[in-house]
Amino acid sequence: MRRLAVALAFAAVLVLLALIKPTAPTFTTPVDLKVLTDIIKSDPALLAEVAAFLNKTRLNFTLPAPPSVAPTEIAIGANTTATWAGSYVAVSGRLTSRGRPVAGALIALYLQGKLAALTQTDAQGRFNSSVYISAYVPRANITAIYAPLPGSPYAPSSASIQLRVLFNATKLTLSAPATVRWGDPLRIEIRQSPPVERQVVVALSNGTSTVALRAVVKAAAVLEVPTTGLSPGNYTITAMAQPKGPWAPASAS
Repeated sequence: MRRLAVALAFAAVLVLLALIKPTAPTFTTPVDLKVLTDIIKSDPALLAEVAAFLNKTRLNFTLPAPPSVAPTEIAIGANTTATWAGSYVAVSGRLTSRGRPVAGALIALYLQGKLAALTQTDAQGRFNSSVYISAYVPRANITAIYAPLPGSPYAPSSASIQLRVLFNATKLTLSAPATVRWGDPLRIEIRQSPPVERQVVVALSNGTSTVALRAVVKAAAVLEVPTTGLSPGNYTITAMAQPKGPWAPASAS
């Protein structure tokens, strides 16, 4: 847990230094967490970059713990115990150490193991943020992680809550001829139930290369694929419908 949390703090700083140009933010020694948090929270695109960076690159730092640190505890809650996928949930909590508030601490909120929000505790140790529910599972975990910077007198801590997620299952089907003569168009039929207008990605793969096609589909659609752009051989066709609000993703092959 310490490695993941420390990686969060360092990776966020690295991403900020790389993305905010030409005038990078000025931090006080050792790091002004309020400036860092405010910059990330104020720019959705930047938050998305930080989240992608942290989720795709698992940086691990092993740092020596201070000789004596005070334990911390996180209390976390949400404004509901059940919600629809594609909606926002208000998450709040408090960070304390031996019953006393820990102010100015950076708190990372994770949804099913993926960074969802960054927030900071106030003078009373309280924090709050909105978390977008992008998980299409019956029950989803939201975890709050506190990772003190090196030299902090406090120990790291974390806490989780579980929400019931409501969503609508969808079904996707594909149909295509078993064989087609090279030079003739390949006709691919896509159907989904119930009808939801959203993007569907169709991939044709022969094991060495893949061709991806995109189409907006509601109830049904037909793709005419020119075979002159394909190498002769056997292909596997798959389709993936992207999630949309309360409608879950779907796939077919």
